[in-house]
Amino acid sequence: MRFRLVEALAYLDKDRDIVDWGTGKASGTDIFADTTGTSFYDQLFTNKDYMLEKENMVGTVEYMTPRQYFEECAKVFTEHSDHAVTMDDLTQQRGRDKRIIDELSDIVTKYHTKLFMPYINYAEGQQEGLHRMLMAANMFGWDDEKFPVLVIRWADEDLHKRQVDEKYRNRMMHEIDTAITNALSYRYPTDERKCREYLIDQIQFDLDRAQRYMSDEDLEKAKSSIDFTLDNDNIIFNVNGMQFPHERIELVQEDDEDDADMDAIDLDDIDLSDLGDISDFFVK
Repeated sequence: MRFRLVEALAYLDKDRDIVDWGTGKASGTDIFADTTGTSFYDQLFTNKDYMLEKENMVGTVEYMTPRQYFEECAKVFTEHSDHAVTMDDLTQQRGRDKRIIDELSDIVTKYHTKLFMPYINYAEGQQEGLHRMLMAANMFGWDDEKFPVLVIRWADEDLHKRQVDEKYRNRMMHEIDTAITNALSYRYPTDERKCREYLIDQIQFDLDRAQRYMSDEDLEKAKSSIDFTLDNDNIIFNVNGMQFPHERIELVQEDDEDDADMDAIDLDDIDLSDLGDISDFFVK
């Protein structure tokens, strides 16, 4: 979500908490300002070079009827979700917000003040303006008038895809390395076969926590391909073609578990009255 920077607030109606954003006078069908009121997206008007070079985004003002705006928003939501969204869905949802629609209508007709320009962000699957366009449809009809909309797209789709792939790969490597680090915090037996088996099992267990960040296919590939080799003071993990070097782990003797159990025993908590000679308790 993008945020609006707020300094000192002025009000059109303080009792109703209706803020005067300084958008200018509304007249006839000229009801939308030339800014979105969102500082990030407004840079597409004021700082185009930065948005192109740093954010890979371009924006243009296009004119749409309320129906066209709702139809385009439905397409955007459908493309960026796991289910189809229709214009009727959006109309019914926003139509329930009668208080908001009435407030927007009062801003235009009672206070003669413009609303912020709606936008559609095709790049990231976002919009702001459905309530405003529904109000415009109520005032002027669904198809009779067109209104300005800031339309946002990726400047370079291929660059965006590469950036997404790189971000995903970096996150996947981070999750794998975290699982390895967590697994190395435990102690393992000196027997090489058992050490390898226990360590790999623990990494696989910790990797399951990364399910939300990795595709099912990549997660299974990672879990099934874990291996490691020893190199001087390092242990080199190989997971799905990627290497993760770590310092060697601390190995323990096979009988350390028994020793640890005995260390945990507090003799003050044991009733020895019925055990006979105390030497019988320790000596077989």
